Amino acid sequence: DFSGEEIASLTEYLKSGEEKDGRLVLKNDSGKELLEKAVIPHFVSADKTCIILEDFIPLLKTFEGADLEKLKNSELNGFALVNEFSKFEIKEKLTKYIGSRMGRPEKSQERKMKGSPQVLFPVGQEGGRMRNLVEVSSLTTDISEFECDEHGPSIYPFCLRCGKHLEHPKIIRKKINSLGLLNEAYKNLNEHRMTLIKGVKGVMSKHKVPEPIEKGILRAKHDLYVFRDGTIRHDMVNAPLTHFKPGEIHTSVKKLRELGYTQDIHGKELENDEQILELQVQDFVISSYGERSAGDYFLSVTKFIDDELEKFYGVKPFYNAKKKDDLAGHLFLDIAPHTISPTVCRLIGYSANRCHYAHPYLFAATRRDCDGEENGVILLLDCLLNFSTEYLPVRRGSISDTPLTITTIIELGEVDDEVYDLDIAYKYPREFYEKTKDHIYPFEVKVETVRDRFKKGSKYSDIGFTIDTTDINQGVHLTRYKDVADMMDKVTAQLKLGEKLNCVDEKFVAYKILSSHFLKDLKGNLRTFFRQTFRCVGCNAIYRRPPLVGKCLKCSGNLVLTVSEGTISKYLEPSKKIAEQYNIPDYTKQQLDLLQSQLENTFGKRARQFSLSSF
Repeated sequence: DFSGEEIASLTEYLKSGEEKDGRLVLKNDSGKELLEKAVIPHFVSADKTCIILEDFIPLLKTFEGADLEKLKNSELNGFALVNEFSKFEIKEKLTKYIGSRMGRPEKSQERKMKGSPQVLFPVGQEGGRMRNLVEVSSLTTDISEFECDEHGPSIYPFCLRCGKHLEHPKIIRKKINSLGLLNEAYKNLNEHRMTLIKGVKGVMSKHKVPEPIEKGILRAKHDLYVFRDGTIRHDMVNAPLTHFKPGEIHTSVKKLRELGYTQDIHGKELENDEQILELQVQDFVISSYGERSAGDYFLSVTKFIDDELEKFYGVKPFYNAKKKDDLAGHLFLDIAPHTISPTVCRLIGYSANRCHYAHPYLFAATRRDCDGEENGVILLLDCLLNFSTEYLPVRRGSISDTPLTITTIIELGEVDDEVYDLDIAYKYPREFYEKTKDHIYPFEVKVETVRDRFKKGSKYSDIGFTIDTTDINQGVHLTRYKDVADMMDKVTAQLKLGEKLNCVDEKFVAYKILSSHFLKDLKGNLRTFFRQTFRCVGCNAIYRRPPLVGKCLKCSGNLVLTVSEGTISKYLEPSKKIAEQYNIPDYTKQQLDLLQSQLENTFGKRARQFSLSSF
C-alpha cells in the first residue's frame, strides 16, 4: 500500500540505523509512522528516544542497492513497486483484507424466566410484585385435581397422605390453602422458614399441574431459579476446543487419568500439567469466572439435588460435593434453543473465560455451528428428577428448548454436517499457501477434513491443529462492552477507539450508530409511549386504559406509566452531540431536529411528566 516516495523514505530511515548487540537502533522520529504503516514490529526504548528492531537484516536486504530517486519517481506502488527494485521476490503477507465485528460478547449466566420464579406454583395477584409465595395464605385459581380413592382430591399427581401415584386429572377453578401446603412442605423437609420463595402468577400447562412446594423451598435455600420445564439452566456462549493442557482447565493429572486421559497427543504417558491432550468428543469445560460462576452455580445445584433426594424423595444423596472440583467427571446435558434433544456431556474442568468449551462434534450434535451462539447447560440428574412435560405451557413453541429426548452417544453421521468441513491437519501443505494468491475455492486444495475420515481412519480421535496456544485462559475475560454499563459510555468508547485506528472511519461509525440504533430507538419509544399500558405498583396488574377511579380495581393501588419521558428522550441530546462532533450528514441531523420538535410538542420544553394526571 506504499507509494514510491514512502518506500524510499522507509529505506533511508532503515539505512540511518546503527547495529548494536544484534539489533538495529534508530531515532524515534517520523520514521516510526512508516514502520507502523508497514506493520513492522519494533520496540521503543525506555527513554523513548530510540526505536529498536530485532529481525532487521531481511528488511535491509530487500532494498539493498536500490536507486532511491527512481523509487521516488516510479508510478508503481505497493508490492509491484517493491519487486521492481528489489533483488528478491517479495510476496504479500496478506491476500485479502476482511472486517469483523463483535456479534455477541462473552456470556455465562444463570437462566431466569420473567419474574425469576423458584417454583412452578401459582401465587396469583396475592403474591404481590415479588410473586412471593410466603405472603399468600390462599388464592383461587385454575388448577389440576387428581383423585385418591382413599383420601380424596389432590392438586398433585400423588396423594399427599399416602403417596400413591394418581392419574387422569381434571381442571377446576378452586380455592387453594397455599399457606397450609407451605406449612406441610416445611414439615416434610424439616427446613427453616424462608422470607422469599418466588412462584408464578398462574400455571400455564395443559392440565394445570403445579410443582411441589418443597422443591421451591429447596431452590430458594440455595438461591436457584427454575425454568418453565422444571429444570435449572445456565446459559453459556459456545467456544470450540479440540485440545487442552491439564493446567489450562485446573484439573489434576491424577483426576484426568481417572477420567481416561492417560496419554498425550504424542503417545507419552500423562505426567504433568503442560502435556497436550486431545479432548474427548463428549467432554466439556465450563466457566469459573466471576463471583458466582457457572462452576459455583452448578455446585449449588448439586447441593439442591442432594437435599431433594434425601429430604423429599427419602433416598441417599448422590453428589456429596464440597467444592467445584468435585463436579469433574459428572454428567450434564447441553441443549440449544429450538431443539428438543440435548446431548449428554461430561464435565472435566474449568476455564477463566466466560464461555463453555466443547468439541465441535458436541456443538454439531446440538445443531449449533460455533459462530458466537450459546447453549443451555443442565445437570443430568436435575433433568431426570425434575423435568416434566406436565409443566410446559400450552402455546406454540413451548416444547422447544426442552429435553423431550436425550442423545446419549454422539454418532458423527447424524450431527449437523457443517462440521464435516472442519480441517483436521496438523500442518497445511505448501500448495495451500501458494494457491491463496490465486483466490481459488478452499476445496480446490487438498487439506484433510472430518469428511475424509468417513472413508478411512478414526472419526473421533487424532484431530489435528496447526497453531499452538500458550494458555486458552490468557486474554480479556470481561470485555469493556460488558464492563461499561451505560450505553452512551459504550458508544463514546467505541468512537474514541475508532479515532485511534487507521482502518476505521469514525465519522461513518458515528453515522451508522445514529441511523441504525439511536434514531430507531427514539422513534420506536415515542410510538410506544402513545400505546403504552398502565401498571399497578401494588399487585402489578396491567391496564390497557386506566380505570375512571384512577386506582387499581383489584387492590386499589396506585397506577403508573410503563413508558416514561426519560425512556424516550435519553438518547436525544447525546445523539445531537455526536452529530455535531462527527459532522453527520444534514439529513440525519434534520431527523433529530424533527424528533426533538415532536418531544417538545408532547412534553413541553421544560415541563416534565411525573404522574398519571399530567398524562
